[in-house]
Amino acid sequence: MLFMLIIRETFTYYTSFKSDALGVKIFVALAVIVDTASLSGDFADVYLYTITHWGDLQYLSRQDWPFALYLTTTGVTALLVQSFLVNRYYVLTKNWLVTVFLTLCIIVSFGGSVTLVIILTRFNSYSQRFMIRTPAILWLTMTAVTDVLIAAVLIWQLYNMKTSFKIPLDSK
Repeated sequence: MLFMLIIRETFTYYTSFKSDALGVKIFVALAVIVDTASLSGDFADVYLYTITHWGDLQYLSRQDWPFALYLTTTGVTALLVQSFLVNRYYVLTKNWLVTVFLTLCIIVSFGGSVTLVIILTRFNSYSQRFMIRTPAILWLTMTAVTDVLIAAVLIWQLYNMKTSFKIPLDSK
């Protein structure tokens, strides 16, 4: 159901904002494609564990390709969204110092995601799960920190912007 909402909103975007820049349209298409791949991986993961390999303890003792696909697409989605928001911040402020810092946070976060997927692909048994602890903590922590920092700088910038709207006299 939620995926249909994404499809509907994507359709609405393309029909309502025909004059948007080609780069933004490509970005939206890429985000939808990555999200579709993520959802496909989720479906495959559930199907393989609960239908195809039901009761197969050897298969159930490892994490197969759909889980790696899910982690990869989650990392790419975070990269896309955070990059878009940092770009919006830079367009508003032209503050390259904060933009570079936020971009470095995005790169470290994405690097943690890629490292996690590589290690998980190489050591896919649940008994070897301790090996992914450090990259998982790095990825999730840096993603959360980056999200909070982006939100904070955008809120701060929008709060301090001058508006061209006049305050109505009856609201005083």
